[in-house]
Amino acid sequence: MEAFVEKMIGSYLDNTNSVLVIDLPIFIESNSDLAELCSPYGNVTSADLAVELESGYAFPGCFGFVSFATRDDAQNAINNLKGVQWLTPTTIS
Repeated sequence: MEAFVEKMIGSYLDNTNSVLVIDLPIFIESNSDLAELCSPYGNVTSADLAVELESGYAFPGCFGFVSFATRDDAQNAINNLKGVQWLTPTTIS
């Protein structure tokens, strides 16, 4: 898993419009779910949920990367989602 995470983080380091979203709620199960979660706060250009390689399923409380059209959109998502409490005991940090 560590090599997979390092590969994903490395591919996003140069994109200043990307946000690392951690401790996702359990109902986020796909890239489209992650994009839908963040789209009210800006124009989402891509969303990549970290999944377990063998099963293809996301872990409860997992993480993902969301890329936005502009840096302002990315900052707006951070401002609005940071510390949000879900129905499950997870937060976006």
